Amino acid sequence: MHAHSTKNHRPSAMTPASRVAAILAALVAPFVVAVGTAEAQLRVVTYNIAKLAGDGPSLRATLAEMALDNARGFAVAPAILAFQETRAADLAELDGHIVAAYPGIPYARATYTTSGTEDSASGAQCCYYRTDLLSEIVAGHADISTGASRNSDRWQFQLVGYSSTAARLYLYSSHLKASNTSSDASERAAGATALRNNANALGAGQHIIFVGDYNVYTNTEQAYQIMVAAGNAQCVDPLGTADWTGASGALKHTQSPRDVTGTLVGGGVDDRFDLQLSTLEFHDGDGLSLIANSYRTMGNDGAHYNLAINSGNNSSYSGNITRCP
Repeated sequence: MHAHSTKNHRPSAMTPASRVAAILAALVAPFVVAVGTAEAQLRVVTYNIAKLAGDGPSLRATLAEMALDNARGFAVAPAILAFQETRAADLAELDGHIVAAYPGIPYARATYTTSGTEDSASGAQCCYYRTDLLSEIVAGHADISTGASRNSDRWQFQLVGYSSTAARLYLYSSHLKASNTSSDASERAAGATALRNNANALGAGQHIIFVGDYNVYTNTEQAYQIMVAAGNAQCVDPLGTADWTGASGALKHTQSPRDVTGTLVGGGVDDRFDLQLSTLEFHDGDGLSLIANSYRTMGNDGAHYNLAINSGNNSSYSGNITRCP
């Protein structure tokens, strides 16, 4: 493995000098789907916020940048924001960041559940959604134990203005076991099995997006293979299932956008711990469907392997790397 193979996903840096890296490289994976018209386009984002251990203004600016990102086509405020490592004590502050980052855009926090073990382990899953685009079907929420004293959360949403069950989707957010021992990998595999068992039980034909910090190291790891295996909730990886390790796979990597160490993990961009996978129904071109080539790690141009994301130029924002405060 490469030099930083055991570091965990963390959000952006804490010092003013590294704020550009924070904003250019939320290192989140947006998933854009369309249903019929441009007005129904949805951007889905996942982000491990590390218990809000970073600099608050930088995080807020990073969130705002997600709505301004037009590196591939249109800019749009996220319809869904899924966060990992969110403690109950973090909710009020995170609510404030959402309001400040997206003024005038109506967001609601979806059903939030946690426990003492989740808070002490690293925090629970948290989700916000735009109420002008989606409504939560609260009965569709579930907690799924995925090991390491953590639960994955499942939410169900309905597109506003559509009454059909075909305009519903499920979102799973997860934070699987970290580190790179065989025991850790086995625990991740058990967590992935729990996710697939829950999703498979929903029946065939469901629109499901799986997001989160999966902490998988390679495409051959058992947890990843479980997610893409055949079954009712078989997942498609929009970036393909080929090897993503090393500099040749840098475009797929999601962490770390900073190369300094400190409260948050550094080391440069070199791991793909954060995933967004989706069921076959999002890839059939009918109804709710992935917009081709829209899935990416925001701010990652594939040329910053083992580097801070703002080292030199960045072709995602070519010639304008300091556009963000």
